[in-house]
Amino acid sequence: MKILLTDGGLKHTLAALRYLSFKGHEVSVLGNNRACSRFSRYVNRYICYNPQSNFGIEHYCSVLLEEIRKHKYDLLIPIGSWSVECVSKYAEQINHYTKTIVADNKKIRMALNKRLSHDFVASIGVPVPTTFFPQKIEEIESFSAKVKYPVVIKAIMETGGSIVDYAYDQSDLQNKYNLMCRENSFSTDNLPMLQEYIDGTGWGFFALYQNGVCKQVFMHRRIREFPPSGGFSCCAESVFNEELKYYGLKILDHLKWHGIVMVEFRRRRADNKFFFLELNPKFWGSLELALASGANFPDLIARIAAGEESGYSETYNVGLRFHWPLDGDIKHAFKKPAHAGSIIRDCLNPSVKSNIYFADPMPVIIQFAQMLVMLFK
Repeated sequence: MKILLTDGGLKHTLAALRYLSFKGHEVSVLGNNRACSRFSRYVNRYICYNPQSNFGIEHYCSVLLEEIRKHKYDLLIPIGSWSVECVSKYAEQINHYTKTIVADNKKIRMALNKRLSHDFVASIGVPVPTTFFPQKIEEIESFSAKVKYPVVIKAIMETGGSIVDYAYDQSDLQNKYNLMCRENSFSTDNLPMLQEYIDGTGWGFFALYQNGVCKQVFMHRRIREFPPSGGFSCCAESVFNEELKYYGLKILDHLKWHGIVMVEFRRRRADNKFFFLELNPKFWGSLELALASGANFPDLIARIAAGEESGYSETYNVGLRFHWPLDGDIKHAFKKPAHAGSIIRDCLNPSVKSNIYFADPMPVIIQFAQMLVMLFK
């Protein structure tokens, strides 16, 4: 199958590219000119374009339409949140030229809006942290007297990047909240939310749905994150947990979901209770753990797009540990030196997998150079 992936700069685009190629697909990638995927031995064709350029979503859609019209792809798989939103918004035009499997734009917009997704999940009885949504910047003074500390300050819209901070007292909250609003030009319609901090570990439920029917699930537990205070996974382990599966399926079945999706939870250390955090209607950064565990979501999308019948599966290898040394784990060690020993052991342990893939060396070299720049700039 001839497939186009978006967002070549993301590490999970590179993972999807490799694993689709392993299955015999001809894969091209669209992304910025410094992306690791551009230099992969598995990429058939690379199209230089930054999806989040200043040209806007309409221009991005026109670029996608021109590419799929000219090169006659069988399938378009959007990877990042902005690409997913674009493809869902212009699905009617895109589907004239190729297939794509994404939820309708209304559901995508709901999922990307943390207030809407929080309210929906709470309404169906899934546990959520205590959360506040200020309507005016001036309200932060009164909210600072209500919340429990530490408290999480988080952007209300999924931006493709992590806009999050933590406040430890009233003065700290007011200062950090106002700073976040200024730095990101947040105003009345998109002010950051305030959320109870759940002391525990991050867990993820991942799924692929076809017209409201679940086809594949996968679950993982975060071991290390970057930044260490809370961010993306730089070390995680495949798990299977019935309660996590129950909550994940409950949310997505109610939505009658279609396409790929991640549901993020946090498990409280004190009582092992799960709390819903976010609904992300896109591929996740730790996708390569699922792929290495035998849950090949990109290839399953391709098989569904080709008309292949597929039943429900929750089969994958449980207990596989995976880390991303060049995409957060080494930087984690610099921020938290006490964890350096465990990171070194993971690097030396052959049973712990990583995205350092010597059969495809150029992306590894580029990732190493990019990490050095980030560490020493």
